[in-house]
Formats: sequence, structure tokens, C-alpha cells
Amino acid sequence: MGILTLLQSNIKKFISRALLYFSSPIIDVNTENMANITQINSSTQFESLLSSNQYVIVDFHAVWCGPCHMIAPVFEQLAKQHSKPDSIAFVKVDVDQQEEIARKYGITA
Repeated sequence: MGILTLLQSNIKKFISRALLYFSSPIIDVNTENMANITQINSSTQFESLLSSNQYVIVDFHAVWCGPCHMIAPVFEQLAKQHSKPDSIAFVKVDVDQQEEIARKYGITA
């Protein structure tokens, strides 16, 4: 099921994506396109976004994770096209920096 289909369905507060494994080289993240993506710096910030948006699409990632870098351009494009203030938020959670959030939602890899 694609993320666009998930956005249109009756999702509860957030979506977690599974890690995708590719044989292609790692693609660098273009920080210029990240204006519509919120970097999560605390569990308080995350909880605030969850309560103030109808949908929160979460990219759980790690700096060392190759597949995470592969999905980043797709996530950025979706955020650019579909972010809506106070309705649909796209966020990135670094699982090494925000271990409490990762643990709470069962993110292990």
C-alpha cells in the first residue's frame, strides 16, 4: 500500500514505514527541500505535533542507515506535495538521538 493511499485512508495519528533495502548507492539528502519536514528534537515536540495535526507521517531514520538515505528524496517530495499546516505533518525522527520515541513506537532497526 503506497503512502498516498495511506494518507487518503482513515489513519490514526501516524504512520511508520518499514526500512527498505536497495542495492543502489546511497543518495545524499538535499536539505534545501526539507522546509516541509520537521526534525524532531524532543519527545515533547513530537507529542505536540501529534496532538496538533490530523496526520503525522514519520520517517524513523539513522545517520548510519543506507536505506534511510535512499528513501529520503521520496519522503521529501511527498512532504513538499502534501504537507498542510495543522493537518498533515511530515517529520523525521533520528532513532539514535530520540531513543525514547523509537522505543515507545517499537522501532528497533
